[in-house]
Amino acid sequence: MALTLQMLAFSYTKAAIAQTLLAASVLLSLGIGWMLGDRLSRNVSVWSALAVAGIAMLVWLE
Repeated sequence: MALTLQMLAFSYTKAAIAQTLLAASVLLSLGIGWMLGDRLSRNVSVWSALAVAGIAMLVWLE
């Protein structure tokens, strides 16, 4: 189901925008885990944010 939704996102928006939003889902899942009581280390949060920023830079500086 996730691949189908990803393909729909690519067909209705620019691929750059869809890929950046898909990469940001990692940060959203970290936030949901934190709200459910999981402990997140600072390293996980920082490196996840840097990964999403790196994808955004690669896509938009194209």
